[in-house]
Amino acid sequence: MTAPRGGLPLWMRLLLNLRGSILLGATANPTGMAAELAKMLTLSTETAVLDGSLVFAPPAGLVEVDLSEWVTFARARDLDRGDGLVFVGAPLQGVPLEEETL
Repeated sequence: MTAPRGGLPLWMRLLLNLRGSILLGATANPTGMAAELAKMLTLSTETAVLDGSLVFAPPAGLVEVDLSEWVTFARARDLDRGDGLVFVGAPLQGVPLEEETL
């Protein structure tokens, strides 16, 4: 019952699997048998519920991306012509729009 190559021992994996199953069962059905067993073993079901805004939050202090530094192309062949979509910080003033004839 030992783990090969430095992993978790089998008994610990089985115990953690049982504990996780009880926690997930108690979270899925708060009035069920697994919830009662979790209360008896003093397992907190709050650890089984993840808050996406906390889990996937960006690290503090990250600089926002300035999209005006990027040029986007719809097709790869547009790269040669320089006809990319450019993000700007504010509307362009005094630049007339060119009309294309079909």
